Amino acid sequence: MGDHRFDGELDQISFTAREQRAKWIRSVITQLEQIDATQLSRSNQVDYALLSHALDAQLWKLTELREWEWNPLIYTGLTGDAIYSLMAREFAPQRDRLNNVALRLEQFPRFLKQVRENLDVERVPPVHARTAAAQNRGVLKTIDNMVRPLTGELSDLERNRLVLAIGVAEQAIAEQQRWLDAELVPNAKGDVRLGIDFYEKKLGFALNSPLSREEIRDLAARRVQELHEQMYKIAKEPYREQYPLTQFPQQPTDEFRRAVIRFGLEKAYARAPRADTWLDTPLPEISDADRKRTNRDISKAQAGDYFRTVYDLMVLAFQTDVTRVATFSLGGEGDAFAIPEIGITESRHQLSHHGGDEGYMEKLTSYDTFAIEQFGYFPLRLDETKDVNGRPLLGSTMALFGSGMSYGHSHGNANLPLVFAGGADLGLKHGSHLDFNQGHFDGYTLDMPGDHYRLCSRPANTDAHMSNLLLLMAQRMGVETDRFGDSNRGIEL
Repeated sequence: MGDHRFDGELDQISFTAREQRAKWIRSVITQLEQIDATQLSRSNQVDYALLSHALDAQLWKLTELREWEWNPLIYTGLTGDAIYSLMAREFAPQRDRLNNVALRLEQFPRFLKQVRENLDVERVPPVHARTAAAQNRGVLKTIDNMVRPLTGELSDLERNRLVLAIGVAEQAIAEQQRWLDAELVPNAKGDVRLGIDFYEKKLGFALNSPLSREEIRDLAARRVQELHEQMYKIAKEPYREQYPLTQFPQQPTDEFRRAVIRFGLEKAYARAPRADTWLDTPLPEISDADRKRTNRDISKAQAGDYFRTVYDLMVLAFQTDVTRVATFSLGGEGDAFAIPEIGITESRHQLSHHGGDEGYMEKLTSYDTFAIEQFGYFPLRLDETKDVNGRPLLGSTMALFGSGMSYGHSHGNANLPLVFAGGADLGLKHGSHLDFNQGHFDGYTLDMPGDHYRLCSRPANTDAHMSNLLLLMAQRMGVETDRFGDSNRGIEL
């Protein structure tokens, strides 16, 4: 779940802190330069380029753009996020997060004093000054909404400290407000425009591109032109159907092209079913048993029931044709909840960063086994549920279970294990295990974890892309395309 040793700290923004950060960035850049990127895997080369770019951008912003000197909005953002980031997600026990809120609030006087020392008042653009003055008190609303209602959850000692810390922060914010209103807003005279050199440099870092602003604008114009040409080509067919005597010139004028495109758009809009027509569309009859499956109030603490209830809702949505595409995430990075019913109190994200701990690895195996067992319930329900033609829903439904990461500890995104089920009525044949590594390596060496982990980060078969499977699914859904993402070939099942 990340390194939370410093959750009680508020940013250091003094001159000394900036110098130390610049020194650290330069040292990391120097270390990166010692790495021969050509010897890395393709995915690691991408990571290398992204990291190098990010470090260059941070150093440039710190030493050349120097927003810390003239943009007060970066500081109002830090004060607001200091509380919100701790309370918005349940990444740690509530008591721990509240105690860290108290620690951060106690540092507000120091932080806001450093803000006043950093800013060159006359260089601050007036619009930034007025916005900062309006935003300054916003953190108090965050405290009122996200912190005060929970103080009763703490011990007397902890609650008293938090209440005192809130008072300290309120006084510091009030002092900051007086300075903003009396000193910053009246005297801010800076130009909000960066100037062409800074603008182009910042644009390049933001887009991770060496293109100039003129080149970007020209590229955008070409893309718009290409899009209009495609729209014109598509719209010509319905236009010709309605006006068969129309002569389409080899080089149509912009006015003629727009007229044909407008006709095509209006025709497509007229053909598209209106959203409100669904209100009058009768839904299939649902059995009492199916209603009972989904009309439940299930806590996430009952993970098995919770998973199966969501799968039941998906089946019901397909059965009633409310939707034809559904995605279910068993839990993202911050909320991949525990499974107490099998003795797991940690989230899967936490377990995936096991560091070789055998206890965590055993729990991770149990977690994944449990998750795949719950997924197995989904195709069974699809198979026993009939569509409007009386055939099992499983035949016309494709179900994909998996992840974009095979080895969470090092974020390995190769060698992905996937389960693909259903779709027999769409021409798919199952009952096989496809291993795209075979023929491209010497075999699995599970008794040598290091070798296997490398396989999870560096693909044995660089032509095996998960997007090839997604392309197959799109095509079986009737999408007329021969490409999806970085797909490079079709898959036959």
